[in-house]
Amino acid sequence: MNINLKVIYIYICLGVLLSAGVIYSQPDTLWTGMYGSSDSEQAFSVTAAPHGGCAVIGHTYSFLSGKSDIWVVRLDATGDTLWTKLFGGSLNDEGFHIVITPG
Repeated sequence: MNINLKVIYIYICLGVLLSAGVIYSQPDTLWTGMYGSSDSEQAFSVTAAPHGGCAVIGHTYSFLSGKSDIWVVRLDATGDTLWTKLFGGSLNDEGFHIVITPG
């Protein structure tokens, strides 16, 4: 009886180990993209949009005359840029969180 319990225990452990690869596998990548210019851009927050795609906020050193400027990028579901918006003054400006409101 003791040997049967060990065999059952081994089968259960093997089943758990073999199924862990399926349960914890990485999801498929839908798309990847690089946005910005040759200067330094950094994203701090990504928020899913209600009708697909997402909005990204961070900062860039590429466009306006200040040191760093807030950079908002709206992407569609395939990663194509729908629009971009820059905010900034003469000092460092950075956006850390973005929320999409209904409307």
